[in-house]
Amino acid sequence: MTISSFAGEILAPYATALVTRLGRSVGIDRWRIERTVRKATKLVYPRRQYRIWLRQIPQSTWEAPVEQVGPQLAFQLDQILSDAGVEWTRKRGRTSEALRLVEATYAAALQLLDAGSAARLLESWNRQRNEDLVIRLVELSHAYGGLGEH
Repeated sequence: MTISSFAGEILAPYATALVTRLGRSVGIDRWRIERTVRKATKLVYPRRQYRIWLRQIPQSTWEAPVEQVGPQLAFQLDQILSDAGVEWTRKRGRTSEALRLVEATYAAALQLLDAGSAARLLESWNRQRNEDLVIRLVELSHAYGGLGEH
């Protein structure tokens, strides 16, 4: 079992709760997230397309910290927002704005969970970030001759 699959197993119950909340046919939670993101970022974007993008995010995406999936999500969001018209496509720095929207989406989605579940999910993301950092450090140290002994 790899570290990432272990983290995925830990996060799966919370990711399911997020996806269930976001997948409601009424769309109230997607609307709440969009409203929270809009207020937090103060960016102008096609709101309907944003909610469509939000509905399309698979459960497995919520299992990973935003640092891991953020760039891919930002690219997808940029594509969907660009389909809405030329207003978004003419923006300077639109991919940076898409990334800001993704980061704000993660924060807003956590607000849908009860405090205990949100805290456990944040802790799991933090643990996964730390594990990824340690793996990269070990890989780099082996590439440059080990950790070194002084």
